[in-house]
Amino acid sequence: FPAAMAKVCAKADVIVPNITEASLLTGMPYKTEYDEAYIHELLERLLDLGCSTAALTGVSYEPGKLGVAYLDKNGKEFSYFTRKCAQSYHGTGDLYASTVLGGLMRGLELGEALALAADFIVLCIDATAESNSARWYGVEFESQIPQLCRMLQDGEVMYAYEHAFSDQEAWDWLRRIWIAWAVINGMGAFLAYVRPLFDGLATLQ
Repeated sequence: FPAAMAKVCAKADVIVPNITEASLLTGMPYKTEYDEAYIHELLERLLDLGCSTAALTGVSYEPGKLGVAYLDKNGKEFSYFTRKCAQSYHGTGDLYASTVLGGLMRGLELGEALALAADFIVLCIDATAESNSARWYGVEFESQIPQLCRMLQDGEVMYAYEHAFSDQEAWDWLRRIWIAWAVINGMGAFLAYVRPLFDGLATLQ
């Protein structure tokens, strides 16, 4: 399976694996304790697969911090870190990739899309941890959609896009995230989440 996925990655503009997935794709040893040199080599090996840019999630160089680092074929590097949440839930990787893709489709630079997605994931994890039931069903993102919309309309947050999103631009961006998430997760997950997703969107009206 990793060998087959590596062939798919070779055709991609951007790949966003976590460290476990990257180790399987490249054949490099998986490490729980590492330094920046290890992450850089892992990114270089991912680029060797043939993709234009490799972004690695779940990167941590110090206690209490977790984030993402990327490297492209031109040697451009970027990293962004948020606080490390005590909890972890199924679905955060798919949600992260979907949010990044939505950002790219709206014209954000890759680094800004990666950073915005990281901040959104933290909000979703916090919301899931505070829920009595959501944590049994994967990460709760629906209730945080209004907050994501506010982030998109905040000029200080959206400095990379030259201006904050209008209401219509924010809605268009969220639709792209929703479509990307549905495609990545498949129809079964789509049917399971479509109603709560629209319940969350309705709070924006």
